[in-house]
Amino acid sequence: MISYTGFIKFINTYPMGEISPLAEKRLAMIEFYYQIKEAKVVSTAFKVSRKTFYKWLNRYERSGKRLSSLEDKPKVPTITRKTTLDFNTELKIKHLREK
Repeated sequence: MISYTGFIKFINTYPMGEISPLAEKRLAMIEFYYQIKEAKVVSTAFKVSRKTFYKWLNRYERSGKRLSSLEDKPKVPTITRKTTLDFNTELKIKHLREK
């Protein structure tokens, strides 16, 4: 299991702001992995796939061990389509749909 003193040292090294319970679970997974170095055991203990575990581990390490990287990213697309029709073309389309 995860040692309490190891977790406290980690918190003091990387201070936490407010993080969600899901991010805390992901942080606990990563800390457990740092102690035992076996992804299969971690994924079994936390009931996630190894692929998911490695996704969170890589995201966390690439961010420089920032806790905000353990939060879910927004599902909304960053680029949305914009209407490029002019008024006359729009009227023609509406007319064709009415037929």
